[in-house]
Amino acid sequence: MRDDEIQALSTGGLLDRALEITRRDCDSEADLRWACVSGLHQRPEAEVFDAASAWCASGDPKERTLGADILGQLGHLPPTFESPFADRSGPILLGLLEDPEPAVVESAVVALGHLANAGAEWDSARLLPLASNPDPEIRQAVAFALGGARSDDSNVAVEIMISLSRDPDIDVRSWATFGLGVLSDAGGAEVHEALWSRVDDPDHEVRGEALVGLARRSDPRALGAIREEFDRDTVGILAVEAAAELGSPELLPALESLLEEWPEEGSKIRDAIGCCRAGS
Repeated sequence: MRDDEIQALSTGGLLDRALEITRRDCDSEADLRWACVSGLHQRPEAEVFDAASAWCASGDPKERTLGADILGQLGHLPPTFESPFADRSGPILLGLLEDPEPAVVESAVVALGHLANAGAEWDSARLLPLASNPDPEIRQAVAFALGGARSDDSNVAVEIMISLSRDPDIDVRSWATFGLGVLSDAGGAEVHEALWSRVDDPDHEVRGEALVGLARRSDPRALGAIREEFDRDTVGILAVEAAAELGSPELLPALESLLEEWPEEGSKIRDAIGCCRAGS
């Protein structure tokens, strides 16, 4: 189905279509399922909320997953990106955190993350048991949901993100390091040390996210770590972003050399050069 065909459906018709595809549970229809879900997100109507809420209470885990996927971003539209059903959706999604089906739990956690991005408040401590769940997709969902956690002595979200930044799974580690270092304004010695411990990570994206986080926090160790990253055989664009954040003139030679070798990323490298020249 094309987007215009989805938009042409009545709300009831689109709900029926989403449910039909979900029940078939065909991998080949995954994109179509998400297209229907996205279409429903754009219809912040009581009919959609009521249907999704009912599916969250269904005996079919596929329907519970569908309900959570819809509630997470129902009405999350520009320019405000506020969810008009957030207060009513939160308790429903929190209730799914103890669901016996991992896919349902994952969808509920991701949905809670979307609600948080829309300004909804819920107790992040509810995700603490899931941070050590054996399913890496659930742990990754937790890292997504808590991304951007703010610094607060009582904020368990920061502690969870620090723990997940050491996760053995690369995707979990990457999401947690990105959320902690790039999206979050959390500070303090524990955050600095968590990011510093990732500058030697075997994954270049994790290293880059850590470098950006350290540079944004003006950690004095960031300069040497960024220079070491530039000396590697392969340099990621996140290292360039870290250099721009730090704005040190000592990074100019490496950036100017990189500009010649990597012209397709010229605009970002030139931006970093400008920041470092301004820093002099």
